[in-house]
Amino acid sequence: ALGLRLQASGDREQVASVLAEAELLHDFAARHALAGQIAGARLLRATTHAMSGDLPTALAETDALVGLLRTDGPAWHLPRVLALRGKIQLGVGDAEAAHASLAEGLRLAAEWPGDTVDAPTLHGELAQACLHLGRPDEALRHLTRSAELDLRAGNRFDAFCSYSNAAQLSLDLGRVEDCIALLDSVLLEPDVVDGELDDRLVAQLRLTRARALHAGDDLKAATAEFVALAAESAGWDDDPGSHAMIAAETAVLLGEAGEFGQAREAVDRALAAHARDPRFEMVSNALRELARLQAHRQGPDGLEGARAFLQDADRVADAARAAGFEAHGRSLDSALAYEHGRVNAYGGAYEEALAALEKALGLLGNPGEDPERAAEWAECVRLAGVVEGVYLERRAAALGRVGAASERLTALGHGEVAEALTELAERLRDEE
Repeated sequence: ALGLRLQASGDREQVASVLAEAELLHDFAARHALAGQIAGARLLRATTHAMSGDLPTALAETDALVGLLRTDGPAWHLPRVLALRGKIQLGVGDAEAAHASLAEGLRLAAEWPGDTVDAPTLHGELAQACLHLGRPDEALRHLTRSAELDLRAGNRFDAFCSYSNAAQLSLDLGRVEDCIALLDSVLLEPDVVDGELDDRLVAQLRLTRARALHAGDDLKAATAEFVALAAESAGWDDDPGSHAMIAAETAVLLGEAGEFGQAREAVDRALAAHARDPRFEMVSNALRELARLQAHRQGPDGLEGARAFLQDADRVADAARAAGFEAHGRSLDSALAYEHGRVNAYGGAYEEALAALEKALGLLGNPGEDPERAAEWAECVRLAGVVEGVYLERRAAALGRVGAASERLTALGHGEVAEALTELAERLRDEE
């Protein structure tokens, strides 16, 4: 009971009580030579250490217990202990060992009654291990098998979660048609059609399908589905952050379709939801992309609208900075300065473009050793070189900028990144 209470609450203050109870159970079982109860008590002890975050101790406990069960039994405990050990090994970053433990646990579980171990969960954890090991095809097979077993057992919510993960993995692997086919079949299941399945899970399935349609270049169908999802998610009063992300993504697709009026309305809804539950990175990315799309498509005529998107992105970045938010990808500030440069360049405002790109380079600082940072820095230099040397016709200054940057990148070991600058320098010399 104490163990279940700890599992339900996650209250670490209960850890000591559970461990003490496990020790009493173990002592009683040892006095009476009850092998099954000894294994159960030690499994409880290992599980408690794992739940408390003490993974090294939990791993040592399961290692010892696996050895005990191999020699003294009872053997039917072994699949469950191997499953726990595999999960802990994943937690400590040893995917190879986790895969071995989970695979053995699954194999041994087949020799015992079906409730000996949670086979769908084991398949799901094996899928995680496979992804860590760079084996996506094997991961996909385990996710699909996990879903099939859950369906057979009547655990439809869990099954659809696994199918959702399998569909997302198919999309990540570029298997767009497989992803759409899987989701089409899942979305035709009776409990989905009749509205009996959790509406948020169904929305996630539809969202993945819409992204797959977009990846498959069916912009019209993808946009229609995104617009429908954005309208539905507007009613999720308990989850405005998700609505903000869906509405922002919808706005970008509308922008790709050239519907900038509707895109403006969609992103305004995203901003309103974002104000309630911030999604700084997603909303900022969407605003910058909308600005780029409008300036690129409409040139000077679209500059005012594009700048309005960037002004909103400026406010999002200011709020993110005030909140101490750190983006997972590019810095919001440097990415925004670069986009100001690109948008102004598309719109023919070349002096403003060059000033913005100079600001972006200042925010980025040195290119450093990180390849992604070096690539971002090089792209800023490249675009600044184009604006300065081609459009403003200050070729000597542009050549100096680009040449120095190319040498700097090469010296830091970023020769491949520097190639674009070398090519630009050759172009500028030819034009000169």
